[in-house]
Amino acid sequence: MNEDASQLAGALRTSLLDAGFARVGFARAERPMPEAEALADFVARGDHGTMGWLARSLEVRSDPAHPDLVPEARTVIVAAAAVGEAPIDLQPGRIARFARGRDYHRALEKALRPAVRRLRDDGFRARNAIDSKPLLERAFATRAGVGFVGKNGMLIVPGLGSHVLLACIVTTAWLPSDAPIEEGCGACRACLDRCPTDAFRGPRVLDARRCISYHTIEHEGPEDASLRALREDWLFGCDLCQDVCPYNLGRARRVAPMPLLADDGRFEGLTAADLLALDEAEFAARFTGNPFARAGRTRLARNAATVLGHAGERVHLPVLRAACDDTRADVADAARAALSALEARLGSR
Repeated sequence: MNEDASQLAGALRTSLLDAGFARVGFARAERPMPEAEALADFVARGDHGTMGWLARSLEVRSDPAHPDLVPEARTVIVAAAAVGEAPIDLQPGRIARFARGRDYHRALEKALRPAVRRLRDDGFRARNAIDSKPLLERAFATRAGVGFVGKNGMLIVPGLGSHVLLACIVTTAWLPSDAPIEEGCGACRACLDRCPTDAFRGPRVLDARRCISYHTIEHEGPEDASLRALREDWLFGCDLCQDVCPYNLGRARRVAPMPLLADDGRFEGLTAADLLALDEAEFAARFTGNPFARAGRTRLARNAATVLGHAGERVHLPVLRAACDDTRADVADAARAALSALEARLGSR
């Protein structure tokens, strides 16, 4: 490794840290990757549910030098951004903390731009990969020494915990690699035991079809009635398996988020009943540029109906009764189930 490569790596690391990332690491663009076999097994079992894009991108995800990514890739740069703040509590209804501000795809892409530009100016090919791009980010993060994968499948960054978002740059530059760190879960299984829907088949083996995050964000159509009763008050996403992790307790809970991901106030004054009643224009005005846009108005309204049913408050009866006539079948189905559960609960008081 020559001095120029080490100097470039140092400059890139500084650029990314200055952009607000909390950790940066470099890994060889290895392929094939053992983690790709686990992902293929996940899809073969059907554990990916309706996320067909995972099945379609298996080949690309296992090879950063694939023609659809960066041919002749030599290095993957991994940067971790802290999310940091507590889940949003709409009373009733919780929202996973990563959804508090801007759409992280856009925010992290913006933060990567100076480093990508530097690589291109130096004559290298470089492309960012942020979640929606097909790359095994967590696998490369472990190789880059950014963290290790916990039993819940989340990347744990010592000193930050797992409430982080990953952004990668795949490049043809040959840059010095960082040393990986050892897995640090030991005998702890707090994350596995906390999941109310038993979504984990075992350590690092998830059945997404039972995962609250999957059901509230990705799953289209009516919810499974047995899971609907178990998912507590989550409107969008779920932080349960992360919040009980020892690495997320204490100082890690007070880490300031990347400024580009900070709370932008769009949830202020919002209630689950408001979400259920929003029309398309109102939804777009409030949530364009926020992770909520991925789930869309119909799924969020469906989720809101379920949360209101769980809340058990008489004040929510009118909005649920109105939603029973919603033209969107998923919303009407959820509202009828929630209304039935709420009326039964109120009648037993």
